[in-house]
Amino acid sequence: FIQGNNHSDDLFMFIKRRLTSADGIVAGQTYRLEYVISLASNAASNCFGIGGSPAEDVTLKVGASSVEPLPVLQSNGYLIMNVDKGNQAQGGATASAAGNVANGIPCSKAAPYYPFALFERSGTHATSVSANATGELWLLVSTDSGFEGLTRLYYQNIRVRLVPV
Repeated sequence: FIQGNNHSDDLFMFIKRRLTSADGIVAGQTYRLEYVISLASNAASNCFGIGGSPAEDVTLKVGASSVEPLPVLQSNGYLIMNVDKGNQAQGGATASAAGNVANGIPCSKAAPYYPFALFERSGTHATSVSANATGELWLLVSTDSGFEGLTRLYYQNIRVRLVPV
């Protein structure tokens, strides 16, 4: 479960996992990453929200990095990522868009309770990623939100296929 309340029109939430040589990662090897994610959201499809839709304006992203993805505190008090995750619907070198968090329930049928619904998204990270010299690769699954409100997600299953290139 992950949740966040977006007050700045730009909330990035992420989960990460370190893979090493014990997981079969080869130092310096370049990989293409293919993701299939099962998750549950209470963001009904085609609703209006503050700054954007609570569903279609929350972009699901997948990717990887040879360095650990970390938030870095700036002098203005904001946190930014130490990797290029792009911005909202646009991907970056570390994260590619893989759809949104719309759960498929029409907004008119979801109100007033907005139930959680399980769905699946798949995506291939647009940039091939090389493991670092010690054989580490950091997987990243995230959301990048333009919706100014509460986003709540349950990640049920994340499958990643690493294809050496």
